[in-house]
Amino acid sequence: MQLTSSRLNPTSAKWRRLLACLATFSLSAAAFADDVVLTWSDNSDNEDGFNIERAAGDGVFETIAQVGADVQTYTDATAVEGVDYQYRVNAYNAFGYSGYTNVASHYINVAPTITAVQDFAVEENQTTDPISFSVSDFETASGDLTLAVSSSNPDLVDVAGVEIEGSGAEKSFRLTPSFNTAGESTITVTVSDGEDSNSISFLFSVNAYVFPSLQLAVESIAAQPRAGESFLVTATASDASDVTSVSYWIGDELLETVTSSPFEATLAISEAGSYTLTAVATIDGRAQTVTADQTLWVGAAPVDSSIVDSLATLSVEESTTAGSAGYDLASDTFTLEDQSGLIWGSSDSHRYYYLRASGDVAVEAQISALDTSASGTVAGLMLRSALYGKSPQASLLLNGDNALSVRTRATRGASTEERSLGSSFSATPWLRIEKTGSTIRYYGKASLSDSWSLVGSDSLDLGEEVFLGFALAGGSASGLVAAEFQQANFSGQILTMGEDAVKPSIPSGLLISSLAN
Repeated sequence: MQLTSSRLNPTSAKWRRLLACLATFSLSAAAFADDVVLTWSDNSDNEDGFNIERAAGDGVFETIAQVGADVQTYTDATAVEGVDYQYRVNAYNAFGYSGYTNVASHYINVAPTITAVQDFAVEENQTTDPISFSVSDFETASGDLTLAVSSSNPDLVDVAGVEIEGSGAEKSFRLTPSFNTAGESTITVTVSDGEDSNSISFLFSVNAYVFPSLQLAVESIAAQPRAGESFLVTATASDASDVTSVSYWIGDELLETVTSSPFEATLAISEAGSYTLTAVATIDGRAQTVTADQTLWVGAAPVDSSIVDSLATLSVEESTTAGSAGYDLASDTFTLEDQSGLIWGSSDSHRYYYLRASGDVAVEAQISALDTSASGTVAGLMLRSALYGKSPQASLLLNGDNALSVRTRATRGASTEERSLGSSFSATPWLRIEKTGSTIRYYGKASLSDSWSLVGSDSLDLGEEVFLGFALAGGSASGLVAAEFQQANFSGQILTMGEDAVKPSIPSGLLISSLAN
């Protein structure tokens, strides 16, 4: 017994030391994220370990872990947000348990929540509709939560002045991108209860402004504009709502500026040639402009309207055969029709389209079309001293065999003389007759750009005043044949036709009176 007793006395002494050490035991708790870290002081040297106990709310303490001797810390990774926890620790060995430490309390704050926002896109210079979201918190009223908005691209959207609207859980704000700026920015909205925070992010896109396209359309009397002749140009924008004006330029010369849709302008270019017409559209609020170019081929000027107005037509010798003559401004084409007229013998009976002029004169044109279905059909240029069939004349003619000839009548009622010039320069040759004094010269060429070739001349006195123009004789045609003349040009002093330009009327009232003795 003594042995036993002696053996027990030291053990009893160790137990007393364990109890004494735990009497000064101190427990503290700290949270790192949602983990709770417990620390205490080990004031004994004979413990086998420590028991860690936890109570949730008003519940009872339960052992959640044991740690070994000399350990002075424990991390509780099972704690959850929004629960009040109490912790205590005691030591143990083979002989029993010490008393408990102080109770350490800890509460893990519940972070506020915020609902997600979908990605948002707007056009340049457009403010968003309200961007809505809601917030809540377990401990703090929604109206007391702090909100902040940030932008990853402040050059695109500066959120410094963003005001969040809404006094309760429902919140909203608007974003206004920088002027004339496009791109993307990540917008982050953060809610905080003063201890913890939560954030959402969404992509805010500003679509680049799409400049309207511009198309030019040109309307002219002819297939293409002609020198000195007005034509209409229209600039059509794919979206005209932002177009404030359109200016039309040839090179660095401003022709006209139009400030309202449909942006039409009436223009004219004085000389034939190739030009680049540029339309420049000004866009509201934009430094950049939209341009469109179109190459203009400006053709030769049409026959002057005063000359066209002075032209007259008739069937020489007042033939009863059908025929007509006319002028088309759009194609700058003179057209003659004749059935069976002749430029031959001592008197002509062809269709004539003519002017009256004085001095040195000339007429030139291209025979652009000739109906050669009948034999004897000829068309070309003519100078006449008068309009009756027997009057002197000089003509340069193309026949159905594509051959040129000169036909002249030197005096009134004389027979027509013909001089063949051989094959024409082309099927649609350019011809010219000019009179200088009493000298008549005949020219031809194959194309407009070629130089004139002299093909013959005559000495023929047609007088100071002559009739010059286009001639068509149908020959043996049983129906109408036609000829067309283009690129016409007249020179000389153009005269009014006058009553003396036609042969006199038939006298009437013929009487025989006796002579007085």
